[in-house]
Amino acid sequence: DGGFKFSVLGWPLHVLGSVNPAGEFTLHALGTTSTMEESHVSDMFCGCGDNTARLTGSGSAGVKKAFAMTDAEKAYRKAMAKAFGSKNMMCFFHVKKRGKDMLMKRYIGSQKEKKVAWKAVSADIDIIRNAWNLPDFLSRCEAARCNWEAEGLADKTTWVDDNGRTWNFVTNF
Repeated sequence: DGGFKFSVLGWPLHVLGSVNPAGEFTLHALGTTSTMEESHVSDMFCGCGDNTARLTGSGSAGVKKAFAMTDAEKAYRKAMAKAFGSKNMMCFFHVKKRGKDMLMKRYIGSQKEKKVAWKAVSADIDIIRNAWNLPDFLSRCEAARCNWEAEGLADKTTWVDDNGRTWNFVTNF
């Protein structure tokens, strides 16, 4: 997982770590760069990868990860791919934040009903996140979709966009 915040001096402070199957984050490195330019972020991540390979004895092949979870920042996505050979996944926190924002905006019902609906959806997203592989992930997504449909979530979150297309939380998630 990679993400950043700006330091007191205005420089990006980068956080690099891993998330285990229980969803617990472990910090591996903190770093700063003078900008968020792709080359600067990539150099920093490659340095972290090289040091990890040296410390773990993984050799010249380096540390490779199938997936990296990052913020939406383009520099991060490219840097993780270069440093660790990984495909990018959207940060879990941002998936849940965007899902909650969308549900609360689109759900037709009281605040209490919205909170109850979000609690159930949030629990389903947590189950999806713990998938072990792609078939497991897809199976969990389908189970959540079926739950959401059965609970009437599609009907309670339907909206029409400016082009006249009909959407709902279930199909848009």
